[in-house]
Amino acid sequence: MTSPSGPLVDLARAYGVLTDYVDFRGRTVEVSAETIAAVLAAMEVDVADPVAALAARNEAPWRR
Repeated sequence: MTSPSGPLVDLARAYGVLTDYVDFRGRTVEVSAETIAAVLAAMEVDVADPVAALAARNEAPWRR
């Protein structure tokens, strides 16, 4: 399990994808970078370059 990078976490948040959760024992668990990337890919987000993908996401409303 790899910890997610800052840009990947920012991209996930922009799409409403959680990057951590609280387990049944009350502990906060960080979601792996691989899982976050898979969820974003399922949403048809190109995660090859999270910084560029986030910029595109932020610019999308202005390009309509």
